[in-house]
Amino acid sequence: MRQHPFTDYRYNPFLLLVQHVRPAMRDRVPAITHVDGTGHLYSVTAEHSPPSTDWLPPSTNTSVPMVLNASFTVRGARIVHRPQNALED
Repeated sequence: MRQHPFTDYRYNPFLLLVQHVRPAMRDRVPAITHVDGTGHLYSVTAEHSPPSTDWLPPSTNTSVPMVLNASFTVRGARIVHRPQNALED
């Protein structure tokens, strides 16, 4: 059975928790690992997030059961809704 990438994993559907990435996983998921060894986790399930799970691959297709969500959040800037928004000044 595959270990969850986060230690003491807790379901987190609202992106409110920062949890520790297992030391053994940090080299495998550097894009989500903060300098202090934590990562911002957002739990997605078919029951609570059906539109999101429609496009997610089954976790059995990957060696690490996660999807990286890049954030374009910049203080004072509007939220990026479309790729074109990310390219605008």
